[in-house]
Amino acid sequence: MADKLKVFKNQVNAAASTSLSAVSISVLTTDSTTQAVVKDVAFKVGHTNPLYEGVYDYPVKVKVGDFTVEEAIKGNGLTLTGSQIIDSSSSFSIEIQPEAQKVDYGFLEVMLLSATGVTNYYRYNLSQIGNPAGKGSAILEAIKSIGVPIVGPGGVTSLQGNTGCTIVRNGETLFAYANGSSLFVVKASGQLVVQLSMPTTIYAICADSNFIYGKSNGTDNVIRRWSISTLTAASDLSLNQSTNGFTNSNPGFIDHYNGFIYLRGQGAESTVWVINTSTGSTTTFQSSIANNENLGGLITVNTSGVPFLVEHQDTQVYVRNLNTSAEQTFSTPLPTNPTTTQGNHAAVIANGIVLFNNGSYNQTCIVDVNGATVLRTSTTGLFTMGGLSGVMISKPFQTAPAQVAREIQYNLLASGIEVTN
Repeated sequence: MADKLKVFKNQVNAAASTSLSAVSISVLTTDSTTQAVVKDVAFKVGHTNPLYEGVYDYPVKVKVGDFTVEEAIKGNGLTLTGSQIIDSSSSFSIEIQPEAQKVDYGFLEVMLLSATGVTNYYRYNLSQIGNPAGKGSAILEAIKSIGVPIVGPGGVTSLQGNTGCTIVRNGETLFAYANGSSLFVVKASGQLVVQLSMPTTIYAICADSNFIYGKSNGTDNVIRRWSISTLTAASDLSLNQSTNGFTNSNPGFIDHYNGFIYLRGQGAESTVWVINTSTGSTTTFQSSIANNENLGGLITVNTSGVPFLVEHQDTQVYVRNLNTSAEQTFSTPLPTNPTTTQGNHAAVIANGIVLFNNGSYNQTCIVDVNGATVLRTSTTGLFTMGGLSGVMISKPFQTAPAQVAREIQYNLLASGIEVTN
C-alpha cells in the first residue's frame, strides 16, 4: 500500500456550461485499487460577466457517490476542511443545483449633489430585491444606510450643480453636472475627471451613449454637445426652430430617450420640446402643468418595457406614456408643496420608479409606474436628504429588464492523500 499527497483539482476560471439544470463537476474518482482522503476543498462559482454578479445564487452540493455530505445555499465561497474518505470505486464531486430563470434588474446608482453639505453616492444591486414593481420603499430602506460620503474636486465635500446625468466611458459610470459656467465630470468617488468651460450659461444637461447635451438659459436654436469618448467640446446641434431657455429658478426638466431630448424650460411652461439628436428637427407637445415650483422629471422604462415621462410639478405629479402620449396627473404625496431653486431633484432608482427630493424641506416621495395604477408614496422619514436642497444624478433605467443566461465559471482547488492498494 502506498500513500502520496496529491492535488486532485486546480482549476481557475473554468467554464462549465450555460445551464439552469444541475451541473456536476468531478473532483476525483477512484477505481478498485485506489482510495483517497480529501483534506481541503476551496470552491467559488459565479457568472462569467461581473455585471451579473449576484443575479444567480449557484447553490451547491458536495457528493461522495450519490450521497450529499455538504451543501451551501450560495456557491460563491465554499471552503471545506477536515477529512473525507473516498472508498475504492467511488467518486467525489461538486454539483451546482438547478435554478429558475432569473432577470437582471441592474444596479441603482445615485449621487446627491449638495451645495451645503456632504455629497453622497449610493450603489445597490437590485437583484437582491427582485422585481422592483411596488417595492420602491423597500429599495430605499435597503440603501438608506449605505450612502458613501465623497470628496469632490479640490477637496470640497459638497458638489453644486443644477442638473446632472450619468455617462458610461470605457465601461465606467461617470457623473456629469452643470452649474451654469462649467461642466464637471467626476467619478463615483468624487474624483474630478474633467472640468470644461461653458460657451454660454447652461444649467440643463443630459446624455446618450455618444454626447453630453447642454441647453442654454436663453432662447436659441442650438444644443451644445461634448464628446463622451474624448471629453472635449463637439460641434453644436443646430435646431430647425428656437427653443426656450432652461432657467435656474423654477426650472422644468431635461432628459434623453431613444434618440430624442425632452425639454421643459420652466416649470410654468406647458410646452415640452422634443429634439431629434441626429437631425435637430424639433417638435413640441402641450401638457398639463401646476405652476410655481417644479422638482423636475425623468424618463424611465417600466418593467414591462413601456417608457414614461414622470415629473413632479409643484402640487401634482405628471405622467406621460411616451408610446401612446396618454397623460395622467395626480396629487402630490409630499406633506409640503415644493420650494426649490434648482433642478432636477429627481432620480430613477429602478425600472419605472422615480424618487423626488423636496428641496430644503427634507421630504422625499416615490412614483411607481410599473402597474396598472400609478403608485405615489411619501417616503419622508424613510429616506431623506438631510435637509439639503441638493440635486440628484441617477443611472437611467431606459431598457426593460432582461432575462440572464446562467453562465457558470468556477475556481476549484482540492487536495488530500491518494492511497494505492
